[in-house]
Amino acid sequence: MPIGVWMGLKVFQELPVEIIQILIGSFILFSLIIQQIGRNRNKDFPYWGFFPLGLITGALNMLVGVIAPILGVLVIRKELSKEAIVGTLGFFGFIGNLLKIIGFTIVGFSFMKYSLAIICVIPSGIIGTYVGRVGLSKLNEKYFLILFRIVLIILAIKLITIDGLKLHKLI
Repeated sequence: MPIGVWMGLKVFQELPVEIIQILIGSFILFSLIIQQIGRNRNKDFPYWGFFPLGLITGALNMLVGVIAPILGVLVIRKELSKEAIVGTLGFFGFIGNLLKIIGFTIVGFSFMKYSLAIICVIPSGIIGTYVGRVGLSKLNEKYFLILFRIVLIILAIKLITIDGLKLHKLI
């Protein structure tokens, strides 16, 4: 991921964010469909694939800040419980945001101007974590995966239509 953050800062700054959002949404839908076809059904994403995935998500994180939907499709594994899936995504999100802070600081972005907003976000994050944990504990494992995939589909469609096409004036 750190190399991907550097790539995102250096290489992909010229690409329109809307195009990247359309590509991300398309990737999510494509990945969800591929997982349900023939011999791909019930196959896990190979562990070796997480290295190139880290490069890609690190770069995308710097551009659009949307890596959880991509990772969400790929971290679903037979041996992981719903708590492990959510925890894994949370950890990736933490690392991604930490690297993003470091990257933006290196290029001279000042967070002090936004310190009040940052301080206000902290209680929301704590409350959201608590509410999410309570909700997750009450949700059946089977229904969690169905709901998780539905949320990923909704996010992908939003990325393509609202964030990508509409803002890019293609609709």
